[in-house]
Amino acid sequence: MPVAEPDRSVFVSDRHKPLEGKKVVVKYGGSAIVMPELKKDFAKKVVFLQQIGANPVVVHGGGPQISRQMKRLGKKARFVDGLRVTDHDTMVIVQHVLDDINKEIVKLICSFGGVAVGLAGRKGNLLWAKPCEPDLERTGEVKDVNAALLKKLINDSVIPVISSVGIGEDGGCYNINADMAAGEIAAAIKSDLLVFLTDVPGILDNNGRAFSTLTCMQVEELVERGVIGGGMLPKVRAALVGLRKGVVSVNICLGTQPATLFCKKFLATGTIGTRIILDGNTN
Repeated sequence: MPVAEPDRSVFVSDRHKPLEGKKVVVKYGGSAIVMPELKKDFAKKVVFLQQIGANPVVVHGGGPQISRQMKRLGKKARFVDGLRVTDHDTMVIVQHVLDDINKEIVKLICSFGGVAVGLAGRKGNLLWAKPCEPDLERTGEVKDVNAALLKKLINDSVIPVISSVGIGEDGGCYNINADMAAGEIAAAIKSDLLVFLTDVPGILDNNGRAFSTLTCMQVEELVERGVIGGGMLPKVRAALVGLRKGVVSVNICLGTQPATLFCKKFLATGTIGTRIILDGNTN
């Protein structure tokens, strides 16, 4: 399928392209990964990012689908600090669900003229995992990332689509929280931008308003005060890890409406939702 010319009207001018040449890691999940119209819009926007000169990398989870499949099979989902407790049977479900999601994302990206490759983190030594502390059975953390493989794909103008299951030293698979996986992957390839698409417009204050910009220190203070909790915890932890390992900027933003998925403001400024930066970084 021929690649369509990008609509350059989204830019302030042709000279104003802050994403050109930038590595952009997008964590894709939540409701945006479930609703058919959002799936198509997401795939189209990822292809558009590449057309305007950015180098997108997609990291996806599948929490809603995994929980739904577990319920169908009579298993109850359990979470600790936003992380899914994964026993052996749940691990099998996670792999099957994420593999199906991965294939669908790749197919959609290709249908809009992009070139994408699906990568299960457990294959090709892409994501090395270690058990979580405290022990959450087959729930793991990223120990290492095969950055060389991802950089080669990026240099070849291929969009990597990565599912967050890693391989452990014991040869077994580990379910890695997709937010944390995205943070480590972004850090490994020294991404310019890490974007988390969520079901809320950013990090919210006690009145439900989204913060525009936060430093790492401010984020840690909000966690200590309990303003940030639940499913947002893995996202901000991943953001802090990424920033402190070389990621330039992190955005946490709403992904449940087509108009906000890489909207005009994002394409023109590289910023949307809540932006998290290193302490003292004014860029």
